[in-house]
Amino acid sequence: MGNKIYLPGDYICEAEGLIKGHGTELSSNKILSTYFGHVKQINKLITVVPVSPCRYVPEVGDVVVGRVTQIFNKKWRVETNSKNDTVLSLSAISLPGVAQRRKSEEDEINMNRFFDVDDLLVCEVQKVNKSGSAALHTRNDKYGKLSNGVFIQVPHILLCPLKARFLKFDGIEIIAGCNGYLWIQASEDSAESYRRVSFACKRIRELSFQGMKINLEAIFDE
Repeated sequence: MGNKIYLPGDYICEAEGLIKGHGTELSSNKILSTYFGHVKQINKLITVVPVSPCRYVPEVGDVVVGRVTQIFNKKWRVETNSKNDTVLSLSAISLPGVAQRRKSEEDEINMNRFFDVDDLLVCEVQKVNKSGSAALHTRNDKYGKLSNGVFIQVPHILLCPLKARFLKFDGIEIIAGCNGYLWIQASEDSAESYRRVSFACKRIRELSFQGMKINLEAIFDE
């Protein structure tokens, strides 16, 4: 593996006896890279460390999709492909079904009832500190936990500019995080909607693996 730079879709190694980690995916018992970066192996764990400019740099107002990795000190740490921390504070969420109010000690104790480790979220960047770390918020009905869909990671530099980050097509919806994390789900419970979800996922992965620009607004016009 050495100092070789891997592209999205590049073969890294056989999966036998190894564990795929961040920046990799498993295909036909082979571990493939999903990032442009260096491979790092710790014992049996294989990960890909992104090389700039594939790391996302947060900006205020960005819509991002991320995964909760830790709950601590009234905050959730959210992995967003940023080189610096991105966190969501308990005070920066809207409690489901409840009007805005001060968060209580009981809320702090039961934080995992709102968002738990490994939950996928869509948030907005509220503040970026001088250190590069970012604070997120979900104070809007369109933000919050994601479920019943497909999560895809692509290099954010491959995404074509978008007028909106919440896209609706015939039968499916796509949330395109500025960080290159995408969420795709069927908007209808029908075989055709699920087929279109499958098509979108396959096409996006193909373009990503080839290092080609991804125009989500025209994905069904090709």
